Amino acid sequence: MITAADQYSPAIIASYAYDLAKAYNQLYQHHSVLNETDENKRYFRLTLSRNIAYVVSSAMELLGIEMPERM
Repeated sequence: MITAADQYSPAIIASYAYDLAKAYNQLYQHHSVLNETDENKRYFRLTLSRNIAYVVSSAMELLGIEMPERM
């Protein structure tokens, strides 16, 4: 975020959010979150999902883009 601010380049934030969402989508396609039988893995994946949602939402807010509450 500092680089984006220093360079006056919101595209850096947009690219980061896009890459993060793309990486999470790959993970989600290969690893179940809610149907995971191992409680520790399920908790980790839920926590990871929540944190990724927070980061993407924060990036969109910085860019002035409204996000839906759920997807």
